[in-house]
Amino acid sequence: MAYLLTLIAICFFSCVNSEDISNDIGLTTKVESSTALNGEDTENVPSRFPYIVSIQENTKGYYKHLCGGAIIDVQFVLTAAHCVKYPKPLDPKKLFVVGGSNTLNNNNETRFGVIGMKVHPKFKLLHGHDIVLLRVKPKFQFDNVRFGEINYKVIRRGGGISATFLGWGRMKRGDKKDLDLVPFETINDKVCLQKHKFVFLTKSEICAMHMGATRGACDGDSGGPLVDVNKQFLYGLLSYGRKACQKGQPYAFTRISMYGNWIRDEMNAMIMQ
Repeated sequence: MAYLLTLIAICFFSCVNSEDISNDIGLTTKVESSTALNGEDTENVPSRFPYIVSIQENTKGYYKHLCGGAIIDVQFVLTAAHCVKYPKPLDPKKLFVVGGSNTLNNNNETRFGVIGMKVHPKFKLLHGHDIVLLRVKPKFQFDNVRFGEINYKVIRRGGGISATFLGWGRMKRGDKKDLDLVPFETINDKVCLQKHKFVFLTKSEICAMHMGATRGACDGDSGGPLVDVNKQFLYGLLSYGRKACQKGQPYAFTRISMYGNWIRDEMNAMIMQ
């Protein structure tokens, strides 16, 4: 299972054996269950979020959920770079993008192989640019029921923008799990830096506060999309937080609007290969 990057993780990298942590960065081991927002059965509404995907690794025939991701093109997906780089770089040949359902492990999903991977060249752990572009094969067949893309837009720097995070969170092996809808509200960068001590926050990131009574962002949520569910805009990808899964905590998201040119250039370059 993938783990949400935490601000306190750095001090553990040199003293925790790679066998003691999973295929992403994280330190918490408590398993916490959660349900879809307002009790909604997301398995029955796949058309609402046809762009949400699970990034999985094939380990000896078992497909392990690592992170969330978002479809932005018929053959491209965005997720967090740390999902594929830490605690060890992952082999793209063992990665799969799983979509077509808002419920994982329900036998209605489709797996797509990863045939190309481009991590942002300026990515550095907890220093921004936490984004990777994955190319899949075969192409997604867009019908806006099982598969569709989400657009991204510019988001203003100030706080107060309501958004929803989509993710499956912590999962046990083989568990069937509905997608969670987790409410957030953006915070002014200065407030995030000074009040919440997010000393690593960069201009390439959005700071947002968890607002609901349900769980906060958890292990396994990294790379998942922060969206406007009504206008279907992609604001950000979950990068890190101070306390995984806890309510009322701020989290940092990669600001997708900063990467429009890079995304387009890399998609074109990968297609031409």
